[in-house]
Amino acid sequence: MPNGYFEPERACVAFESDAMWLWGASVVKGDDGLYHMFVSAWPIDMPFAHCATNSQVIHAVAEKPVGPFRYADVALGGDDNDQPGKWHGRVYHDPIITRHGGQYLLYFAATSYTGARGSAPAPIEWATDRWCEAWSSFRSGLAVADSPCGPWSIREEPLVEPRKGHWDRVIISNPAPFVHEDGSATLVYKSIAKRYPVGGRLPAAFKLGVCRADHYLGEYRRLCEGPLFQELDDADFEDAYLLFDGSEYELVLKDMNGASAGEAGGGISFRSADALNWARPAKQWSFCERYEKLVRAKVCKLERPGFLLSADNRPTHAYLTLGTGVGSYAQIESSLILAFEVRC
Repeated sequence: MPNGYFEPERACVAFESDAMWLWGASVVKGDDGLYHMFVSAWPIDMPFAHCATNSQVIHAVAEKPVGPFRYADVALGGDDNDQPGKWHGRVYHDPIITRHGGQYLLYFAATSYTGARGSAPAPIEWATDRWCEAWSSFRSGLAVADSPCGPWSIREEPLVEPRKGHWDRVIISNPAPFVHEDGSATLVYKSIAKRYPVGGRLPAAFKLGVCRADHYLGEYRRLCEGPLFQELDDADFEDAYLLFDGSEYELVLKDMNGASAGEAGGGISFRSADALNWARPAKQWSFCERYEKLVRAKVCKLERPGFLLSADNRPTHAYLTLGTGVGSYAQIESSLILAFEVRC
């Protein structure tokens, strides 16, 4: 199958940094004519795993949608805004930016934890007590501003809470919203049924759920009790991005185990009229030599799809996070954001 929105020959490096890890980008065009990117970032002199304890959402700008983007400021989080008493007090991740009317809407995942905040330089931290507390406490939220440059007003409560005894009892992360013209919102989220065990490994497959709100600032209500894709026995999906063309939703995501995409970590999309019943899978991205030639390194991760939408919600550009290294997240050596011009 062809690589839908992510054609390798159209890939270019949109944003890279010598000072920060970069992971998961979302872009919007501002009234100033600039392109505004929001991306998870944390210090490069901390190992990659500190995404769970030290990530913040930064803001970068460019004159063109493919970049090069340059750092502008911290949108959410950072050492100067450490508030361990709040559910979103210490870590911000998974940003998706959109707008409705005159407001910019920045959806995100966030968490907090007890004890000292991680600081650089730091040893690798994976599945420690602090890391597992942070990872297992992620919730999703919404910040609103009149400008992509902020200031951002954060909704006090999470969009959705986990449910004891259900498939989504631990985390609510990877928020993937679509805000409709009337201000209502459809939101896909990721969850898991078990906490990350100290010293252990990911305890179960990721599942996706869906909610809807009559207004994006209102209550988000689940559309179904169980997870999506129950008909797929091996479904293990994350990093969803939700599109809508006026009649159908399209959900673009990463296939963790490759059961649907044909390769672990490959990209795939599904379509639905109601955001509940998904069909017509289409390949979206694959690992290929083109990416390794582009970055002159071994590519081990391609994930976190993002899009720039036109005024009528048509994708004009797509974005992927690229990680170099030999395999696992613990072995990632560098990261950057790729941009793709979407073929009409």
